[in-house]
Amino acid sequence: MLPATEDDTTKRYAEIKPLSLSGILSGQAQLFLRARQFRGTRYELDIAWIPSKHIVTAGSQQIAFFNLSGLVLYTDRTDLLEDVLAITTIQAAKVFFARYGTQSLMGALGRIPQLVTARVTIDNARLDSQIGISTMIASMGFV
Repeated sequence: MLPATEDDTTKRYAEIKPLSLSGILSGQAQLFLRARQFRGTRYELDIAWIPSKHIVTAGSQQIAFFNLSGLVLYTDRTDLLEDVLAITTIQAAKVFFARYGTQSLMGALGRIPQLVTARVTIDNARLDSQIGISTMIASMGFV
């Protein structure tokens, strides 16, 4: 089993994974296996490699990548935006719980059945309204 990158000239290797929790975890696991695989050889983890560019274009997609101690992580703009939104959401949840504590959450959870009932009533009213408008438009001959 070979690493994602292996340079026989410099005797260095690295793993390439997506910038995600699963990518980082599987990359670390692969690096652990590679360390065992290359033990006793001249091969070393390539922690010093610095790309000449951190952003490249593959087809029409821009991809950013960097070397994190032998684990080369990459992401595209969509993945990066999703990660930023997740981090922002996690931070917002931390701020909410720090400010309002679990009592506010428990109060909100207790109101969910009432909110669901209200939502069903609102949806039924909206449906009745749309059926009425559709009937009126059809009677005018537009449909």
